Amino acid sequence: GYTLRDVSDEMAVLSIQGPRALEVMCSVVTTRPQSLRDLPFSASVPCEIDGAVVDVMRLTFVGERGYEVHCHVNDIVQVYGAIWKRADALARAYNFPCVDAGYLSMDSLSAEKNYRHWYADVTSSDTALEAGLGFTVLPKLKKKVDFIGRAATEAQRARGITRKLVCLTVDDEDVLVHENDAIHRDDACVGLVRSSAYGHT
Repeated sequence: GYTLRDVSDEMAVLSIQGPRALEVMCSVVTTRPQSLRDLPFSASVPCEIDGAVVDVMRLTFVGERGYEVHCHVNDIVQVYGAIWKRADALARAYNFPCVDAGYLSMDSLSAEKNYRHWYADVTSSDTALEAGLGFTVLPKLKKKVDFIGRAATEAQRARGITRKLVCLTVDDEDVLVHENDAIHRDDACVGLVRSSAYGHT
């Protein structure tokens, strides 16, 4: 049989995002840097950084190329130090900014790109068409590729959607918008806020 063990508390994640992310990552991994160049979006590859075994996943929430580095919590300081040292050296050599940024910066940047986050924006109660993610399933519909939910997606596409996830902006930057706030139009509630973030640009 199989054994399932929750190792969430034993793992840590670093996110390296931006137009120089590939260059930084290729310069810091000590095994198979070429594998990062060919890595498809949302795929991962085992690598080594400063002697620590890590999984590097190509993933971005900010509109630029990006990677997540997954490693054991005992290795996170060592891995972070190796990545920062190499990124800082490249930044100085090629005169580009390299900064530490908290998780809220990713929320801000992804909001500006209108990227949807699982759990915050999109849940299992939303269909791909309602979430504005029809592009992920339409090629499969056109090529007659079978997938779970195909019949339901075809039926919804035929009858049309009655609700849709949209990105709204607020003109008054002093107004605070929170999750589950009601959205009113002409004195009628037409929806709820799923998530919000401040867009600096």
